[in-house]
Amino acid sequence: MFDTKSLNMKHKLLFIAAAVAMLLSACSKPEAEPQVIEKLNISPAKVYSPSTGGDFDIKVLSNTDWSVKSDKQWAVPSVSGGSKDGSFTIKVAANTASVDDNAVVTVSTQNLSLTIDVSRKGKTE
Repeated sequence: MFDTKSLNMKHKLLFIAAAVAMLLSACSKPEAEPQVIEKLNISPAKVYSPSTGGDFDIKVLSNTDWSVKSDKQWAVPSVSGGSKDGSFTIKVAANTASVDDNAVVTVSTQNLSLTIDVSRKGKTE
């Protein structure tokens, strides 16, 4: 007939194997969320202003939040930042000196940074 002792042992081993498999699957790490690769593009990357100054539109193409700042007080961005695609204006003040001047406006995401070179002509008499 049947060897009940052998059959009980097979059931026990099968039960233990199933329990171990369940424990191992329960202990696996959850899948990480896919990492978003930041994108940033600006246009134009250079601005040429006459000595009288002016307003210059900048387009930003991004898939995340960005900030903007200037290294000179005479080249002022219209916003401190934005989210995803957008635009802003750089207001360049008139140059009362006869010497040309330069500024750098920086647009940054968390991991990327691009610059806009701003050139301002000196006042001619």
